[in-house]
Amino acid sequence: MALPLPLPDDQGRSVILMRDSAFPPDVKIIDVFKANMMISDIALEENDRMVICGSVNVMDHEHSSLALMSQMTPALMKKLSTLFQVTFAKTPLALN
Repeated sequence: MALPLPLPDDQGRSVILMRDSAFPPDVKIIDVFKANMMISDIALEENDRMVICGSVNVMDHEHSSLALMSQMTPALMKKLSTLFQVTFAKTPLALN
């Protein structure tokens, strides 16, 4: 479950809280990531601050099931890494 907070952090970035333990163990992790990305896309279109200042994702994995975490295969991690590197603009921190 992803939840964008209404107020930015002290650096002006939008904050998105993510908690994967809210899902039952029979849910596929790829569906969780897809839902989180859809919420992030909506927030990106509706929030100009997020476009200008960026965002911070805070993820809570407490009480996550082994069934959910075991779905994090190297192939999936590679796809997610490519997604973040290719589709999102590079920030000054990423260029250093």
